[in-house]
Amino acid sequence: MSEDFPKTGEQWQAFVFGANGKRLKKLDDLAKDKYSYDLIQAEEFQMLALDALSANNWAKLTGFQGRSSPETYLIRVYSNVLTDQHRKLFGRCHEPQWISQGGAEWVLAHKLLCCEKRHYNEVIALCCSKYQLATAWVKKVIGNIRTKITNCGGMQRPSAEPEQTLDNPEDPTTAISYDTDDAEREVLVHVLSNLLEDQTTDTWNILRQRVKLSNEQITILRLKYIEKMSEQKIANQYQKTRDQIRANIQDIH
Repeated sequence: MSEDFPKTGEQWQAFVFGANGKRLKKLDDLAKDKYSYDLIQAEEFQMLALDALSANNWAKLTGFQGRSSPETYLIRVYSNVLTDQHRKLFGRCHEPQWISQGGAEWVLAHKLLCCEKRHYNEVIALCCSKYQLATAWVKKVIGNIRTKITNCGGMQRPSAEPEQTLDNPEDPTTAISYDTDDAEREVLVHVLSNLLEDQTTDTWNILRQRVKLSNEQITILRLKYIEKMSEQKIANQYQKTRDQIRANIQDIH
């Protein structure tokens, strides 16, 4: 057994960040592969896992005995840390056998809906994007899952008050209501995404006055969906927690 391997925290830090960034890229690629359905979440978990890995002077790595290559050991430990981070956030969650038999699309829909408690629209968008599925097909999958797993409903937003409607632009509480049926809500979300890509003054006026979004909300939407910035980076920019930014975005939806 060779003794030429990293032993101290300082040596492991140099090892992880060395090789011209190639090892760090492997860790990044591992997170992206594990969470390929949501690359923004992959980036967030990558940062969380790296922070956990480097904690206490890289204590998770300094027990290495040299029985494999240092890089193999690094990747194995990092993969376990990714799993631990996911469990801390969402808990342990395993799909039933009938979900597994449905295929990868069913497994992803179950994971997003029941394990990660994603909102209905987000589950649809991510499943359609990952597997190029039709919206109607994903809705049927979600319906079947909800029918058989009664506590698997994803995040639910409080219903808007009756007076909250897009038909009254003068109402200061105007917002997209979750009483709106699915088809109409999808149209509204699509229109909003198009508005975000349009940087004209008229567009911003529509978002501020018609939909009643603040300048901060508009900026957060642009950073997440147009600039593809992670929620953690947005939170750092606004000196808020990631959960506060996520709640802000979900309230806008």
